[in-house]
Amino acid sequence: MKECLWCKEEYEAKKDTSKFCSTSCRVMWNRKYGKKKGQVGVNELQELYDSILAAVNSINAQNGQPPALAAVIITETKKEAVLGFNELRALIESTTSEAQLQNAWEEVEKNKDLGGWQIKILKQLKEHQQTKLDF
Repeated sequence: MKECLWCKEEYEAKKDTSKFCSTSCRVMWNRKYGKKKGQVGVNELQELYDSILAAVNSINAQNGQPPALAAVIITETKKEAVLGFNELRALIESTTSEAQLQNAWEEVEKNKDLGGWQIKILKQLKEHQQTKLDF
């Protein structure tokens, strides 16, 4: 019996490599966790780690040493949510105090996906908003 990666139900696997109880579970899992072209997925990382740990334990057993005590479950890392360019522009434009403007700029600095021209525009907008707040 194996446990389905998506629904966590136990099922009778037809192959040793089976990971899902049904096609629909496989499709749903891949929609959420599937890798993009050229990326290594969570599953592959876990399998690689498990095989390395098994090899280390095998070598340790041959040398009369205890098995490695490390066990790691690799999980999908959650990226911190960042605002897009339009949301950041609206956020800066809506500030009514120095503190709000500073918080808005911190959001800009969090976003590593912005291009140079976008940062330049947002910086000019920040300076303009700063001028408005000074009056």
